[in-house]
Amino acid sequence: MISELSSEESSKKTVSTPSRLIFDTKIKVLTEYLRSGYLTTFPIAHGPRVIDLQFRICLQEFHETDPLLQIICLTDIRKELTGLICIRFFTIKSSEDWAEILHETRTTQFTSTYVIYGDDQFLQSLANTESNIYKETFIGINIIIGYEINSFLEFSGWINRLRSLTVDEHVRSQDLALCHQDFEIKTTTKYSVMYSKWILYMGTKYFHQLIDDNPKIMEVRLDYSHETVANALCLSLHNKYNCKMCEDIHEMCNVIELVYLFKPINMDIAMESIANHLLRVIYERWAELPLDYLVKILVLPKISGLKELKIAVRSVIVQLHEDQFYYQYNERSTGTRSVLYGRLISKGDLNETCKPVRSELEKFAEMKRKLNIAQKTVEYIEKAI
Repeated sequence: MISELSSEESSKKTVSTPSRLIFDTKIKVLTEYLRSGYLTTFPIAHGPRVIDLQFRICLQEFHETDPLLQIICLTDIRKELTGLICIRFFTIKSSEDWAEILHETRTTQFTSTYVIYGDDQFLQSLANTESNIYKETFIGINIIIGYEINSFLEFSGWINRLRSLTVDEHVRSQDLALCHQDFEIKTTTKYSVMYSKWILYMGTKYFHQLIDDNPKIMEVRLDYSHETVANALCLSLHNKYNCKMCEDIHEMCNVIELVYLFKPINMDIAMESIANHLLRVIYERWAELPLDYLVKILVLPKISGLKELKIAVRSVIVQLHEDQFYYQYNERSTGTRSVLYGRLISKGDLNETCKPVRSELEKFAEMKRKLNIAQKTVEYIEKAI
């Protein structure tokens, strides 16, 4: 009987399914900073989903109602995310020597803010330890946060859609479509795009300047395909886009570049719209996307509307393609990758505060350093199939 049961159980097949994400963050704090105050930020990430957290501690004065230790979520999370948190502290004699745990908090729920007040035994123990060791000694703060993996994957799943046109805008869009198409935009394909010169002049900075410089101009050539030009004009001047375009990452990147060149009146809305679609693709397919596609996104124009998208892409490259990224994109790269590498190291123009804009390669290195602060572990459960 026993042999029959064991044989039956062994015949059942199981599969390992990701269940929980555990982020283990270690922060070194010089003991003298515990009383004067210490503040730092660190990210936790899984694929393209990145959460920035802020850690703050100050043991200068103990009052029961004072928040002496805080962990605050800085990321604008669109859907409430609840996890579990536990904090420990150690003494550190060297950069690699973390002693045994001296004290730890109870594991408790964590959403967007975690606070320990002055009357907590954890802080009392930390203060006593700090007063008994040398100022040059480090205290190690160990922050452990766990999330159900499905909850973590869903917290940023809701993305703003393109704002719907008002009735007036819709009527105006239809009226504009009826305008005389007297301006030819030649493309890299055999087809040209005919458009109203007046609409181009009034709706974009690019054509406004072009026509001001030469009022008699009736055609221009752009180094993009007929489809890309048509998609960029539709998004720039009518606040609409072709859904088929949103299935092609390369095409969406080309449209972003062209919209940035056109600089239409509604550029912020247009960029936000297409960036949201790209972000949705990254969220859904991040584990299978080729590195070259991800790098193409990184070198898109340096504008605020693409900030969240680029953070997601950097996170994916750090976690999945770091070695390949440095191997394929460097001073010895050739062909298309050489061009992309040149754009990766380009610092761009001065921003509105006259400060130099950092290159994408510098931002990538910073993301890599920050993500290494928190060690991620994926826990699995066995499920019968």
